[in-house]
Amino acid sequence: YGSRGLICEPLDHTLYHDDDLAWFAARIDGDVAAAPRRLKKGEPLAAGETFLRFRVGSDGASPWYNNQTYLDTMREDAVREFIRVTHESYRREISDEFGKVVPGIFTDEPNCRNWTDCLPQRFMEMYGYDLVDHLPELYYLVDGEPTSKARLDYQNVRTALFVQAFSRQIGEWCAQNGLLFTGHLLKEDSVCDQSQTTGAVMRFYEYMQAPGIDLLTEHRNLYVTVKQCVSVAHQFGRRFRVSETYGCTGWDFSFAGHKALGDWQAALGINLRCQHLSWYSMEAEAKRDYPACISDHSPWFEQYGQVENYFARINAALSEGEEVRDLLVIHPIESTWFWKPLALMSDAERSAENAALFDLTGRLLKENLDFDFGDEEMMARHAALRDGVLAVARAEYKAVVIPELRTIRKTTLELLAGFVDRGGLVVYTGRVPEYVDGVRSPLAGALYRKFRHAELPDLAGAVEARVRRVSVTADGGEIDPLLYHFAMSDAVATLFLCNTGVKQETLLDPNTVCAVRDRTLAFDHAEVAWQVPESWRIFEIDPENGKVYAVPSSYRDGTHRFRTSFPALGTRLFAASAENLADAERPETLPPLPNRLPLSDDGWEIRTDDHNVLVLDQVRCSVNGSPFAPPAYVLLVDDRLREMLGKSPRGGMMAQPWVQGTAAAPEKTLDVRLRYEFFCEELPTELLLGVERPDLYTFALNGTTFEAVENGFWCDRSMKKIVLPAALLKPGRNELELTSC
Repeated sequence: YGSRGLICEPLDHTLYHDDDLAWFAARIDGDVAAAPRRLKKGEPLAAGETFLRFRVGSDGASPWYNNQTYLDTMREDAVREFIRVTHESYRREISDEFGKVVPGIFTDEPNCRNWTDCLPQRFMEMYGYDLVDHLPELYYLVDGEPTSKARLDYQNVRTALFVQAFSRQIGEWCAQNGLLFTGHLLKEDSVCDQSQTTGAVMRFYEYMQAPGIDLLTEHRNLYVTVKQCVSVAHQFGRRFRVSETYGCTGWDFSFAGHKALGDWQAALGINLRCQHLSWYSMEAEAKRDYPACISDHSPWFEQYGQVENYFARINAALSEGEEVRDLLVIHPIESTWFWKPLALMSDAERSAENAALFDLTGRLLKENLDFDFGDEEMMARHAALRDGVLAVARAEYKAVVIPELRTIRKTTLELLAGFVDRGGLVVYTGRVPEYVDGVRSPLAGALYRKFRHAELPDLAGAVEARVRRVSVTADGGEIDPLLYHFAMSDAVATLFLCNTGVKQETLLDPNTVCAVRDRTLAFDHAEVAWQVPESWRIFEIDPENGKVYAVPSSYRDGTHRFRTSFPALGTRLFAASAENLADAERPETLPPLPNRLPLSDDGWEIRTDDHNVLVLDQVRCSVNGSPFAPPAYVLLVDDRLREMLGKSPRGGMMAQPWVQGTAAAPEKTLDVRLRYEFFCEELPTELLLGVERPDLYTFALNGTTFEAVENGFWCDRSMKKIVLPAALLKPGRNELELTSC
């Protein structure tokens, strides 16, 4: 059941093994394989040919997978066994809490390798020809041709196997057991990354009751990532959309940062927050596991309700009703598959391939034109024309945008042509694709004549008359840094507006967005035009406290219009209803929203709420009586000691303790002495040492041994507090020494 991979081995001589998958001969020149031909066992090479040996290799054991291998996630019987071993164990123990205390089960970064044993058979069933005959196309540009139908078809089969084996089976198990299947995939953020690790992430989400994404650091405005997830959730009526968020933001990340990252995700449709992370223990290297920790390890934890209550109100409001998005954008993932093998793309080519979708997304969002992505394979199964709209499952659209594609599906072409015939609007950018389903064809050229062409700068203008429901302007134009979420039911509509503080054109590489503190764009005067029934009134909800205010508005040209403002990183939450929702009338003149509070210079009483801490992270080390080495960072010393013991470094690449079984006597030991220096300008009357596993050491301060008496713990139960004898301190340099027992 372990994962395996297809390996292409180019050799200057023949090498035949019975368990190989196939052999080819070709003239290889860099990335090009000229005139490849499949060989029979024992067949010789011709002059100038290279032998291409294709074989399937099982992945080796890795401590990342607890000294085993990753699962073959494209193999249905392997995933069934995974469910039996894992999910069924939880069902036996805690099924009475399923759907209650335990609302769901989270999968973290599932992915698939490039091969599974049934892939050739499934390929033949889906496409009617032998994939093995075309294996060189997965690794080379055959005869210099950069595109390949076999490469396109292979990725479709690979994705289908992954989705059917893993996502469908686990999603169905969760549905049968009253659980939400949630989590996020590995490398979901760009067309190139997901092509490598998962195929097409949108297809995976179809079977998740609560599809999700991952947001790491404060420097990644992953609008495409969220859009992929939320689009499928909208189309299949999934109420909850999850974000694993705040990972790698660091110990000093402010509440303002927590708010800013949560705000833009909420504006794009995320409504269930999976905060990264909360530790069981900080022991050893855990304290460096992509912090900060959202638990009592952080000094601000008791105040964190201020952040969560704010988002609870926003998410409660935005989770009701149906999202309003009238524009569908065809996702270009299959054109990426059809092009070069990923391994042959240069860094510049990969960047350009990814940036094209980032650019298109930014151009629409900066004009306040919200949209969903449509995956062509999913549309082939779930799209239909009805009542003047194009429907994908439960979602309905009035217009469609086709980005520049290399190949397009025949089913997509015929669907969109029929949509136009019924009065729908289809706009395409760039060149007309020369290929249909990976085969050169005039069909796209013929049917594209029904569609309207627009260059990227003119794209918003070409579709807005058909799809615009919200406009937020300042100084005569749409507010570039703004994102919005619009949902509507029979009785109420909600509109959440978020000023990201940064322009969209800075996001062509969404992994390098400036720090939250530098997102400073603000708009003191803005006008909102919102398409809701004329008889409804407008209200503003303050998510900080839940109060609701009536908002003066006028009605013209089919929209309610009213004024507001957006400080840097400011948000507004509005509601519209025929009922009176207000607690009070909002003043006509809006006071500016401060993002700083002036404080007086005096009258403050200052006290610490914790110990005054000095971190000792530079240490001199002596091993087996050797002279003390110069001071070095403690983790580097630890790596060196583990290397001397023949052990792997600490960190993520270690099997979990419960896998390792009962501790046996160590194969090798070291006598270690650790020496730390610190300086005292004034001698304290009380001094404590925080140390993990004090039972492993004897202690001396300035050459005098003392008994390690525990006095509770600091910050985490693994960090024991030891009383340092204050009488042993001296002015100036002091030396603390730990000797291994």
